[in-house]
Amino acid sequence: DRWSDIIKKGGPAAIACYLGENAGLEAYFLLPRLFYSLGSPNLFAPGVSTQRGWSYGGYFTVGEFPSFNIGDIKKTKCLILWGYNPNADTSPGVKEIICKKIKEDVRVIVIDPRKIENLDNQIWIPILPGYDGLLAWSMAQVIIKEGLYNEEFIKKWCWGFEGYRDIALKSEYSPEVVGKRLNISPERIKSIAITYAKEKPALILGGRGVSMHSSGVQNARAIHNLIALTGNINIPGGNCYYTFPLIPFKGYVTLEDRCLLYTSPSPRDLSTSRMPSSA
Repeated sequence: DRWSDIIKKGGPAAIACYLGENAGLEAYFLLPRLFYSLGSPNLFAPGVSTQRGWSYGGYFTVGEFPSFNIGDIKKTKCLILWGYNPNADTSPGVKEIICKKIKEDVRVIVIDPRKIENLDNQIWIPILPGYDGLLAWSMAQVIIKEGLYNEEFIKKWCWGFEGYRDIALKSEYSPEVVGKRLNISPERIKSIAITYAKEKPALILGGRGVSMHSSGVQNARAIHNLIALTGNINIPGGNCYYTFPLIPFKGYVTLEDRCLLYTSPSPRDLSTSRMPSSA
């Protein structure tokens, strides 16, 4: 009634919508449709200050926006939290699922200037802020030299691998050179690259730590290329990429499941949720 009254007095442009970061993916589809139907073009979101570098890095590299399948995370063998802290950087309901998975038998690599609190089994790589792309290129060199890349996936789905390989094999991206610049031992760079390539399926969760730099999009592109290099795309337990609009939303808990999660007397186990396959 208030909206209708405002529109009658000031026209549709007199109302506006702000989409908060934790509004949930559904809100980013449904609220714009609601306000457009009311005739208002005024939609605002915290895009500049959040993880848009990670999102658009995936879009420019893979062709779709990145996500991950909450229902399939139980299948993940190697989890890389790259500038992504589940204690402070997730939407409602997601933190609990990720933290539960972290406590299980999974290799957890944290690439961040700070350790993640209360995470005992993390392999911590204290990277310098903004140098994520450099580390990703060095990891790519290790994976290629060790012959751990997914040749079948690359031949079927990737374009320009030869040029990418030539860049990755440059001496400036060697673990020795990069390790010296980042104050990380070459052995640790080699170790996390090999672990990520071997422990499949593997999932990289990237966030603000990757994005909020002048080189944020390029940092993200280098990391998304690692996902393609190892073939961890749209497989159960790996990274998902999706298109708009999604019905149901691939890789995300459905709107019905979210309602049940927060209103049911006994919280629902989302691992048994009716999730669409990510394969």
